[in-house]
Amino acid sequence: MKTRRNTRLRMLLGIVLTAIGIYSADTLAQPNLDDTVSALIAVQDEAGRPIPYVTVWGFEDVDPKDSEYASRMLGAADLWRMTQRYDSLHEIISDCIFAKPLAEIDIFGMGGPDGDVVEDMRYANFVGNGKKSPRPDMWHFGFTFMKRGYWPGKVEFNVAKNETLVKATVTLKRNPAEAIETAAYINTFERVRYHLSWFKNIAITAENKAIARKFAIDLESAAQQAMAAGDKATAARIYARMRFLPEIILELDGPVHMAGFRITDAESPASKRVMDLALQLDHHNLYVWMETVHQQINTPPGTPLDKWRLSYLEQLDNIIAQYGESVWPSVYEARASLLVSMGNYVRAHELYLQAAQLEPKYGDWDRELTKLKTAMKLKKVPIPEEW
Repeated sequence: MKTRRNTRLRMLLGIVLTAIGIYSADTLAQPNLDDTVSALIAVQDEAGRPIPYVTVWGFEDVDPKDSEYASRMLGAADLWRMTQRYDSLHEIISDCIFAKPLAEIDIFGMGGPDGDVVEDMRYANFVGNGKKSPRPDMWHFGFTFMKRGYWPGKVEFNVAKNETLVKATVTLKRNPAEAIETAAYINTFERVRYHLSWFKNIAITAENKAIARKFAIDLESAAQQAMAAGDKATAARIYARMRFLPEIILELDGPVHMAGFRITDAESPASKRVMDLALQLDHHNLYVWMETVHQQINTPPGTPLDKWRLSYLEQLDNIIAQYGESVWPSVYEARASLLVSMGNYVRAHELYLQAAQLEPKYGDWDRELTKLKTAMKLKKVPIPEEW
């Protein structure tokens, strides 16, 4: 599993203008004792004013010789595609591997109230499996930035082995189709999300336990305020984010004692409660649909299997028609697999190819095509030569 050092630094950032699709970055050569590169990024609007609490996703190029997972990791173009595709869900998508459109989306700590994004990047941490791989002579990594009311932005760095500090300023352009949210409950939501994004691997203290309990209290209050204001969509976003909150881990080996914090179990009653509320408030929220309705589609007792398959296929077709490329790749995979089970091999083959083109980083599409051909052989259905 990949880990990062999440050290918040406070340093004066250099001014290096970055527009959407265009970036510039500075690097400062200093003695590098532990392979760490500090990335310091100021995020601002077109008037030069800091933009607080931006969501930050990132990518890191890893040499295939250092990690067997390198081919599955997102590169710069992959991350930008993910950012543009799922921008509308950036507040809800968390770092839980099974609750993201792609497990490989790397979610970093949010930008602070001053617009500063600070990350300590260490190559060995992204290689994984405890390997002590040294940084390459030139390391390529970068970030994307999201905030409602703005178009996403991005920055990339190429860092030489002796460099320990990179800095940049990213300018997000206004998206006139989205209002800049200023309600008090939005401010609470953003502040808590910010603290949650950094609330990892911390000591269990009375203060931290109180902070963890207060996250849920503050978010519940913000959701209630949003509902009172008639803003059901925002209330749904807040409840959906409450699905994963810190909880205390109890160590049961020997005398019971508190061992740390972890995110709430997605199947816990508390998690199910907030997701049910989110669905009631906004059944058009794609994340909420994916994590509730789509996960709970089962064959009703007494329903003929063929009838259920047709009903399920209709639901998948409808959600794809409604949301297009924003639908998670797993929906496209489920639709093609369903058609295989229904014996519609030609259409399944077409959909697998379309899905692979839409999102090549999701799963092993060649394996799915091989399974399709195996199913055809078992049914003694001829496989077209051009396949």
